[in-house]
Amino acid sequence: MEEDASALPLPGSDRQNPLQGSPQQPNWGGASSLDPNQVQWRTALPVAALAGLICGGVSLFVGRFVFLLVVLLMVEGAITVKLYRRRVPAVVRPMAGAKLGAFAGLFSFLLYALMVVGMFTLGRPLVQQSLRDAMSVSSRNIDPQTMKTMQTLIDQMNTPEGLATLCVLVVVILFGVAMVFSALGGVLGATLWGKDHPSA
Repeated sequence: MEEDASALPLPGSDRQNPLQGSPQQPNWGGASSLDPNQVQWRTALPVAALAGLICGGVSLFVGRFVFLLVVLLMVEGAITVKLYRRRVPAVVRPMAGAKLGAFAGLFSFLLYALMVVGMFTLGRPLVQQSLRDAMSVSSRNIDPQTMKTMQTLIDQMNTPEGLATLCVLVVVILFGVAMVFSALGGVLGATLWGKDHPSA
């Protein structure tokens, strides 16, 4: 008995019928750019470096004003998100914005760390004089017992070991400040510019 011709495999029959839907196409790396939960770090790196180094450099001149330093760090995080959005057609959620902002804050922190280490190594006499000046100003309204304790602490800080400890403490504090407020700025940037991609 002859086989039914309709049962014979036709050339190219292993391909999926177009009426049944097209097969899933492989991901060549572009689809993840549309995922709001993912950050395209290859694009984020130069953007975060640019914003972090520029804002970090500016903040070196206003670092003694804590309020301005905080504002600049938040602006840095927000600008990073805005620049990133111009290059990646993706929604940026607050968590991703926080990552972008913190990444920019890392570059600012590198500038702060270099400044602090240089100040404690090359400008050690200036740091010691600043500690003595702060001690003399504080002693006006402090009782003798507290004054004695502070004097002992200042004397310990004036030693090489004490200055090294103080340097590490300042660097750690700056790291926390840079990361936290830059991340908050990134959240703000994601809230302002992270939803609809700007038109070309």
